Amino acid sequence: MSRVLKSFPKALVRDDDNLPPIVHPFQSAAPQQLLVNCRTLLRMWENKVPGSEVFVRETIHREMNRIFQEHHSCDHIMLLSACQAYLLYSIYLFFCTDSDTSALVDTATMINPQELASSMSLRLYPPSAESAAQPRTGMHGSSPR
Repeated sequence: MSRVLKSFPKALVRDDDNLPPIVHPFQSAAPQQLLVNCRTLLRMWENKVPGSEVFVRETIHREMNRIFQEHHSCDHIMLLSACQAYLLYSIYLFFCTDSDTSALVDTATMINPQELASSMSLRLYPPSAESAAQPRTGMHGSSPR
């Protein structure tokens, strides 16, 4: 399982057109800025120059914080990209062998993707739509005829 997860961010940073399986191909035609930023920052990390580690690490951390702080104002397509980018950053940091970088993986790094996914699901299926889709029951719990 860890090999599969490790491959997701690596697929994003390669120069070919392959995308990680969590990014739908329709998104490659007009990629959202969050995924473009994610690709750029992960490429910076992959190709970092000695001495630039702190800068790149802090930039990734700031971007993750920004994504999470601003996700409530995203439309549903941008929120999808926010979820994907945050998850790709999290996976990358989780499997990073650099102790300073892996230290960025804290409780928030694990909980925030769940919050992003929850926000996305609530936008796709708001509670009012869910209750409207349920069948009405008549007296004694039976469906009306």
